Amino acid sequence: MLAQDSIQVEPGDGLVVVEPVGVEANIVDGKYELLAYPERRPPWTTSFGISYGNFDPLDYESEFSGEFYEDIFAIDDSSLIEFELTFQRNLSFGSLAIEVALGYYSANASDEYVDATTDNISINLTQLRMGGRFSLDTIFDTPYVVPYASLGAYLMYYEESLNSRSVFGNTSPAIYYSAGAKFQLNWLEPEIAHQAYQQYGMQNTFLFIEARQTLESVTEADPNFSSEVTLSGGLSIEI
Repeated sequence: MLAQDSIQVEPGDGLVVVEPVGVEANIVDGKYELLAYPERRPPWTTSFGISYGNFDPLDYESEFSGEFYEDIFAIDDSSLIEFELTFQRNLSFGSLAIEVALGYYSANASDEYVDATTDNISINLTQLRMGGRFSLDTIFDTPYVVPYASLGAYLMYYEESLNSRSVFGNTSPAIYYSAGAKFQLNWLEPEIAHQAYQQYGMQNTFLFIEARQTLESVTEADPNFSSEVTLSGGLSIEI
């Protein structure tokens, strides 16, 4: 978490008080106070994140039965777990970033479908996406709330199985777009956040929520993994 506000220091007799990098020292009050986030952050920062959300490619047709996704799989049980890395260029009016993410998804045929057909179909998906992101992270001196929007392309690697048979492959690149908001957590434990910044360079810790939509590949032979707007939430750390 990001160091913010101030932290009390009480040097003993004969000790030299060394001002940390990126911090303004107020010797009279005995406090170190951080520079505002837009002033102290370096030109480039990196963020790591993990998220969990729903994903329902309703127009996907089974390679085995020819039926649509929602006729086979239990939609309530579908979820996408994703790991994300962003490389962020910090500017005075916000930030521009390249985002790269790897997600995993799996689903099994619903009990009702298996009972009716005896076909226990399963599907495993690995989604790789890359895009650009714009964040309004300088609205406040402390980034309590950061709205953002992204646009990019994704590849879907898929494997559908029925008993001992499997069909697998990957799609051509297709478009996705998203919008979300990050909510800073540093204020919950400001002293711990301060120490994390001093020792490890951790600028911010965020919870985030995001809405995303994936579009269909333009290659006619590709399976259709487009989706309606899906929601996800997660945790990210900026260093």
